[in-house]
Amino acid sequence: MKKFKISYEMDTVLDVDSMWPDGDAPMNPTVDDVLQLIKKHGGIYRVLDEWNLHNCDSDWSVTDCTVEVTQ
Repeated sequence: MKKFKISYEMDTVLDVDSMWPDGDAPMNPTVDDVLQLIKKHGGIYRVLDEWNLHNCDSDWSVTDCTVEVTQ
């Protein structure tokens, strides 16, 4: 069976004010705080859309991952 791997990589930098625009950020935000914020907003796929991150620099590719073994 033919298979394809679709890879998506997105890279952006957001400051605290961008992620917590209402000023309700933790006193000293950590990576765990950002992970919780993403979960609170419905997960990474929803955040990509809601935070307009789909317009940021991103790379994607499609590769053939069918492996045929010959002896």
